[in-house]
Amino acid sequence: MSGAPGPRRPLEDAGAESLAAALRTSFRLLQVMMIVVVLLYLGSGFFKVQSGEQAIVLRFGRVVGPGDGALLEEGLHWSFPFPVDEVLRYPVARQPIVDVDTFRYAKPPGLVGEESNIPKGLIPGRDGHNITANSNIIHTSWSVQYRLTDPIAFFKRFGGPEALEEGAAEGPVHRLLRAAVNNAVVRVIGATPVDAALYTATRDLNESVAARVARHVSGLDVGLEVTRVQLRDIVPPRQCREEFELAKKADEEREKAIQQAQGRARVTRETAKGEAARILARAEGYASRVVSSASRDAKAMGQLLAAYPGEPGKLRPLLERMHVEAVEDFLSAVDEVTVARRGPGDDIWVLISRDPQIARERDKLRRDRERDEELERFKQEQAGAK
Repeated sequence: MSGAPGPRRPLEDAGAESLAAALRTSFRLLQVMMIVVVLLYLGSGFFKVQSGEQAIVLRFGRVVGPGDGALLEEGLHWSFPFPVDEVLRYPVARQPIVDVDTFRYAKPPGLVGEESNIPKGLIPGRDGHNITANSNIIHTSWSVQYRLTDPIAFFKRFGGPEALEEGAAEGPVHRLLRAAVNNAVVRVIGATPVDAALYTATRDLNESVAARVARHVSGLDVGLEVTRVQLRDIVPPRQCREEFELAKKADEEREKAIQQAQGRARVTRETAKGEAARILARAEGYASRVVSSASRDAKAMGQLLAAYPGEPGKLRPLLERMHVEAVEDFLSAVDEVTVARRGPGDDIWVLISRDPQIARERDKLRRDRERDEELERFKQEQAGAK
């Protein structure tokens, strides 16, 4: 009665062994599952950076990696999965465009073209405008194109890539770019006269604004680069557009008249130079002939005087004949000869032409005709060049 039943002890040992075996199996399964979970967790850290992207890895909110080594280029990479690390992918190949209509007059929604009822003046708070160097008002609209060049600097200023998404039109990036364009436009147009801004120096105006915007954004060190600033439209106020058009037309006509006058002046100068050269050539030829003739006459007279030494009276008939021949040669070249004797002396006055103005008028007509011919040739050359 005092002893325990013997046959039950083997059964209890078998149950304990079965329980221990089950626990060992469960523990091994749990270990395998934990290893699989850890492997899956670590495997989920693989990620791919697509073409046109750069990525950075944040570990507990801080960029992982020193300097440029923190930038991950296109390809397969690994980092600790969330919540340890976070991968930010930035589109560096995109070049979004931001429209800047700060200085444009407002239009009613859905309106195509111009308003039929134009207000008498600008509406404060709705219509934007620029003031030129000579205190005139114009309206401009702009666009700025940019790209991301440094994701790390961009992250420090703006945060993640969501600031670059299409729906971030009113985000900090677009606000910064609009402010940069507004600042540059006010400074450049404020130093430019209205005629130059609207008509003669529009390209220079655009280039000056673009250079200012690019320098300003680059100096902020926010990881952005301005690639293009475009002047989309520049117009005078609607209320006085006709007056501006009339002034523009008058300026164009004045410029055309100036160009035509300069062309005629060039032709006249060239004609005058040619005429002067011809006159000088004729004068030089005439002087050469006169000098040569005078030299021959002097040489002949010297020979005559040497032939009759001490007897000059014998030369008188010869000299009188030579004088008559010279007068006849001179008078044969004129149109009309009038001979008059004045007083009781032997002086004879010879009027070669009844009206000396006739020869001058003939010369003037000839020069005018030559100038007109030169001007006509100049116009034909200009038309051929166009």
